[in-house]
Amino acid sequence: MTTQKTIQTCPTSQSLNDWLFYLEYQHPAEIELGLQRVRAVAEQGQLTTFGKSKIVLVAGTNGKGTTIRFMEQYLLDKGFSVGVYSSPHMHVYHERVRINDSLLGDEQHVAAFQYIEKIRGTTPLTYFEYGTLAAFSIFKQAELDYVLVEVGLGGRLDATNILPHDLSIVTSLGLDHTDWLGDTIELIGFEKAGIFRADKPALVGMIEPPVTVFEQAENLNVSDLIVAGRDYQVSYSKDHTHWQLSCNTFNFANLPRPLIPIQNVATAIVGLNLLGIELDLSTLQSLCSTISLYGRMQLISIDDEAQSVNAASITPDSVIEAQSKVPTGLAMVDVGHNAHALNYLIDTIKTHPMFAQVKQIDVVLAMMADKDIEASLKCLAPHVRNWHLGSLKDNKRAATKDVIKQQLAKIGETNIVIHDDVKSAWRSASTKIDADTLLLGVGSFYTVAEILSCNDVKG
Repeated sequence: MTTQKTIQTCPTSQSLNDWLFYLEYQHPAEIELGLQRVRAVAEQGQLTTFGKSKIVLVAGTNGKGTTIRFMEQYLLDKGFSVGVYSSPHMHVYHERVRINDSLLGDEQHVAAFQYIEKIRGTTPLTYFEYGTLAAFSIFKQAELDYVLVEVGLGGRLDATNILPHDLSIVTSLGLDHTDWLGDTIELIGFEKAGIFRADKPALVGMIEPPVTVFEQAENLNVSDLIVAGRDYQVSYSKDHTHWQLSCNTFNFANLPRPLIPIQNVATAIVGLNLLGIELDLSTLQSLCSTISLYGRMQLISIDDEAQSVNAASITPDSVIEAQSKVPTGLAMVDVGHNAHALNYLIDTIKTHPMFAQVKQIDVVLAMMADKDIEASLKCLAPHVRNWHLGSLKDNKRAATKDVIKQQLAKIGETNIVIHDDVKSAWRSASTKIDADTLLLGVGSFYTVAEILSCNDVKG
């Protein structure tokens, strides 16, 4: 049963925290899918177009953030101005909006919220809808060359889908948010592909997507549908240190293997090509060697310095250097929170040269109760030596550590250590690993945020 929230008076202060508190309590539901309300407010504020800006909308179960990150960095390298809208944030709200790879100050967010409050009248908006419209207001004023927008939930009925974008991307499809999107890949594919636009190209980063994706492309009359595996292919070198991307218009070989999913990088490159951006091998190679995104396969140290290790380059010297920065073993965090993401994560650990010395994995884990916990644990279980479970305090969506322990016991796992919270779990686990152990923090954005906060690691 939903409890009606009652705070009605908008803040008069210029405090961003005051505004975020206000926005959080303006709608009785955390999520309300549908475009009628948010479109009405956007049209009132003329926020459905951004002047000269080309707009890319990116949906998908996993991989949205890393696909956008690669496109953003390539465009910036080529001298374009770029805005990015993403969610959720891990530490501060500012992470949701980037302009030219920089976060904005409180005053810019507050001004945008004030504008949305002014134009919405009596139309109720959720926290996400407020933030989305505020970001659109910021982008319109910035007069950018490109705006890259991450879909929040689903696609067809997500607030971001009010934009008449130039390119639609669906990165991947998996069983997640089934209460909202449906409990089959076909239903989820229908919702995600609902972002396709008439007479504009659509790009799908999933090999063999369900038939509903093709049906949506036909029904929505896209100009072209480009699908991974059919229209572009990825292959690996024998030692898995490099990869190759090929399609009918280009072929790039000898690309260094990054620490973000290669399929997402490949999709980003194809997306850039569809936007008419000139591609060159040297820039692609450089980005593959250095690209990273906060919280995604992020190597961190566990010593007193607690500094982030940005070592995606996979030459022998760089591997040695990365390992020397983490003398007691490797430590990594990843926001993976479903079976699809965790399967890819394990595959990367097993095949990426960065992890060649890893013989065992210790996991620090906390998950949301609305995820498929059992399926996620089954992905990890064959590879994990010890499980460290802790609570996510003050998070009503989080599964309790007892629930996760029960799920682990159900699949036969016994090496389980219970801690008060995620921070204490990480601190304790980090004292027990050795040179051939990977300490992995995983399970949700909130889990990773707690660990990074524990280590004082800044993005």
